[in-house]
Amino acid sequence: MELNRVDYALLKVLMKNDSVSFFKGMTIYEILDILGGSRVTTYKKLNRLVKLGYVEKGCKDINADTYLLTAKGIGLIKESEHGGKENVKE
Repeated sequence: MELNRVDYALLKVLMKNDSVSFFKGMTIYEILDILGGSRVTTYKKLNRLVKLGYVEKGCKDINADTYLLTAKGIGLIKESEHGGKENVKE
């Protein structure tokens, strides 16, 4: 399944904010502060990325889950920074 630009932007935000371990995850609201958009759409996109294995849920905050990149997500970001475009749909 291909990723689109919004999916990629979500992955980049997590990477830029070092959300790569259980305790460094970001909530949807922290992501929205950077990207904007709607909470519901962002939630659906993140859950899709979880199902695809690029993102996983981290700590459950009082009112919100956190999200972090998996090794697969980190690999995709690093690959794309070196010119790979196989999984990203324009």
